[in-house]
Amino acid sequence: MCESAESLGQGAADGKRPMAHNSDPYRQEVSPAIPAGGVYHGAPSSVLHAGEHALRSLESRRSVGQGFLSEPGPRREELFRILSIATCVPDHGNLEPWRLIVFSDDTRIAVGERLSAAYRHENNFMELHRLEKFANSVCQAFSCTPLTVLVISSPSLMTNIPISEQEASAAAVCMNMLNAVHAYGFGAKWVTGWAASSTSAAAVYGLNTHERVVGIIHIGTSTECPKERKRPDLNRIVRYNLIEEEPNLT
Repeated sequence: MCESAESLGQGAADGKRPMAHNSDPYRQEVSPAIPAGGVYHGAPSSVLHAGEHALRSLESRRSVGQGFLSEPGPRREELFRILSIATCVPDHGNLEPWRLIVFSDDTRIAVGERLSAAYRHENNFMELHRLEKFANSVCQAFSCTPLTVLVISSPSLMTNIPISEQEASAAAVCMNMLNAVHAYGFGAKWVTGWAASSTSAAAVYGLNTHERVVGIIHIGTSTECPKERKRPDLNRIVRYNLIEEEPNLT
């Protein structure tokens, strides 16, 4: 069984639902971290346990390829909570500069077929075998997973808040969604590519001219434990209390 699934409830590897419907994902006894000196004067132990469990969930989240995501997907009430958590993000000016489109059941198959047709039309200059290969992969990406959520950047143009900040908020929605999905014991992957960047794809989704897809989140039950990835070397990328020498202005 995958470690993350085991720590968060009943995992997908045993063929059962990732977590019992009424179970609490934070009801797990773990040893709290005690700072140097051996005395902790902060939150009660119950809160500390929940916090440690949340940290372990964040540490263990890994992307799961679409080919390894199968039924079941989240129930309606689970999805509602996942999306509520996803949209609880930093949002300068409370603009809510994003929106979500959920594809499930027959809808995901229909949108996959429309995207495939749009890809063929847009890339009709390609060699036929390559065209069919990529067009089919576009279709399968939507049809092979139980649930797909589009995170759309829909920035306000009537504000002095930069578009870049508004799009960063939309990207935070994607990351929150991945973490919430993982906490429920499901797997997910955030992808982009042609289906996110093409104007033909945008037309299939019905996007407005100022909108763009920040993330396509495929969600389902992981059929195998994803491999651990190489983690960034913090000693290489992090500097503490670094102040550059003052420039010589003379």
